[in-house]
Amino acid sequence: MKIAAVQINVTPGDITKNVEKLTRYIDEASNSGNDLVIFPEMSDVGYDMPIIVKTASSWDDEGSPVRILQQKALRRNINIVAGVSERVKEDVYNALVVINRQGRIVSKYRKTHLITAEPMLEHHHLKAGDKLVTCKIDDVEVGLMTCYDIRFPEVARSLSISGAKLLLVPAAFPLVRLPHWTALNIARAIENQ
Repeated sequence: MKIAAVQINVTPGDITKNVEKLTRYIDEASNSGNDLVIFPEMSDVGYDMPIIVKTASSWDDEGSPVRILQQKALRRNINIVAGVSERVKEDVYNALVVINRQGRIVSKYRKTHLITAEPMLEHHHLKAGDKLVTCKIDDVEVGLMTCYDIRFPEVARSLSISGAKLLLVPAAFPLVRLPHWTALNIARAIENQ
């Protein structure tokens, strides 16, 4: 499986601009022969709690970022994993959507470990997910995690025991903690062989 991991600056609250950027990278990934393109945490709305709560959309809404990604996956014959917001009635989740080559949502993961530290305080703004998720992308079983989840070795281990051969961890991890990010990812890989 050939994977394009996209690292981008997301403009907080400018969904149109962000989605246009995502679709350009999908085109580029597809043109380069990738099977899967992965986008960071909150790539639709940006990582800013008040903005996330204000601008999060239902995935069922016509014209929502997820619907646009579904259409693009189908047109470009590529799998997509994207960190996006998800509104369900009054609740907002920090979620990952997995879209297959046929444009169908094959899985989603709602971040289970919300940050309780300043200045993020995700737990004051977002609802936590309540289950760990693995799914197949093409013929590969993958485990899904988001950002802060990487600090909890039990998550990676549980996904691995459930059959995941690859762990995907889209993030908006702060640059100041880059040494932590590097060490944690290496540790999770070593622990799970």
